[in-house]
Amino acid sequence: MKYAQNNATWDFSLGIAYYKGQGMPQNSMTALYWFKKAAVQDYNPLNGRFGLAKMAAPVNHKTKV
Repeated sequence: MKYAQNNATWDFSLGIAYYKGQGMPQNSMTALYWFKKAAVQDYNPLNGRFGLAKMAAPVNHKTKV
């Protein structure tokens, strides 16, 4: 299945996959990147999990979303 650019649902799902290590190596920094990308698109389910991911990994302010 091909990734759909600027699709908050896909971005959030990728964040979850990286956060949990489902289908790819577990990486909380990469998960945070995808969670932020979904948040910029006002994806609502992100509210609780974004804080969890933020605590799990330091924010790299050089990473652009």
